[in-house]
Amino acid sequence: MKNIMLFILALSLLGCDKTEKLTPSVRYDRFYFIVDDTTDAVQHRRFELYEKYGVPVYFNDTIGRIYIKTDVYGDSVFKYETLDMAWGFTSYEKTTYRYVYMTDSIKQMQALDIAESFLEAAETPLYPFNIFVVTSAEKVDERDASTPYKKGEFIIGYRTLLLTGDWPKNKIPTMPKLLMKGLLKTKIANFPDQLEVFNKVSEKAWYGGIGWTVLTKDAPDGFYTSPIREGWWGEKNHTPEQLLYIRDSIRRIIGPFGFVDGDSKSGGYMTPNNATEDMEAYITEMLRFPPAEFKKLWAMAPLVIKKYDILYDIISNKLGVQL
Repeated sequence: MKNIMLFILALSLLGCDKTEKLTPSVRYDRFYFIVDDTTDAVQHRRFELYEKYGVPVYFNDTIGRIYIKTDVYGDSVFKYETLDMAWGFTSYEKTTYRYVYMTDSIKQMQALDIAESFLEAAETPLYPFNIFVVTSAEKVDERDASTPYKKGEFIIGYRTLLLTGDWPKNKIPTMPKLLMKGLLKTKIANFPDQLEVFNKVSEKAWYGGIGWTVLTKDAPDGFYTSPIREGWWGEKNHTPEQLLYIRDSIRRIIGPFGFVDGDSKSGGYMTPNNATEDMEAYITEMLRFPPAEFKKLWAMAPLVIKKYDILYDIISNKLGVQL
């Protein structure tokens, strides 16, 4: 009896195609590519971007389907592959995302312009797995609380960078840097030990939205840090020489505390609220100036240079992004 069973087993193995058993029947990564269509300007542009940068851009979250079976009524049953923003690296949020899809071809081409500007400016380590562009989005949690995203706001997901359209005209040129800043912030968070060192350079008592005039006697009444920022509304009212003098004066007041800007919401009338806000200000400043120029501008502030070197090591050596 034992010999009979072994014989049957041998016959069954001979009838098997080992290649088929080891090869998965579904290749999910095959969904994440763009097929060319020269008769469709938007599709052809999407293909060109994918071919050049390896990043697919989508205008719909349903990107493919898999045939499963034919049901008892003779209808085909499919499983759909979608871009799900709720997925994390090791978790799944209890949230639902609702979208207003971008269907206008002119706006889609504008979105592709923005995507290309970002991909051209960014280093490969910052590339998302894919980009999903909608007119607007809404995140709804399990308590039915809604968070809207629109007019150029974006969400950095585990695999997907979600962009919302209807960009204000003045925001379009800034989008590549905004996206790089957001992606750098997300990726830097993966290095908590180095960030802990960064967080301890400035005294804890200096954070918390303290008025500059309280922190230092060098700050005149009404002192604020907004003029140091790129795109400050008052730029047009001053000559380049005057701007250099104003910004240098601000650096000499805030630099000794290891800060490169004040709080983000009040226009900089106070110190950064916390180390995270402080780190975001550094990323903005580091994307604005090359390393040599940054260190020249802040040469009078050893704490700033120390914090810069910590972040530079993460960005350049750990992430492989050249500033």
